[in-house]
Amino acid sequence: MLIFDSFSSRKSAKDFAEVVRAKFKLRCGVYDSQEDSDLVDPFPFTLEPPIVLVERTFDDLEADVENEVGLFNGVFAGS
Repeated sequence: MLIFDSFSSRKSAKDFAEVVRAKFKLRCGVYDSQEDSDLVDPFPFTLEPPIVLVERTFDDLEADVENEVGLFNGVFAGS
């Protein structure tokens, strides 16, 4: 999973997830705590909710998704 966090609000995280689904056709989810997101994909470092997990594609599309997150005041945390 591609992991994004530190959004300024849950709305920003949801808006980012909607764009990822519509524009990139990738599955993703929004989580309000690291405990919830860890049930889907454990991450060894502390994340700042809201958190968005996006399915991996292992191609150039991932870089496009990573570039998009800045428009929604979020941060790419890793994969």
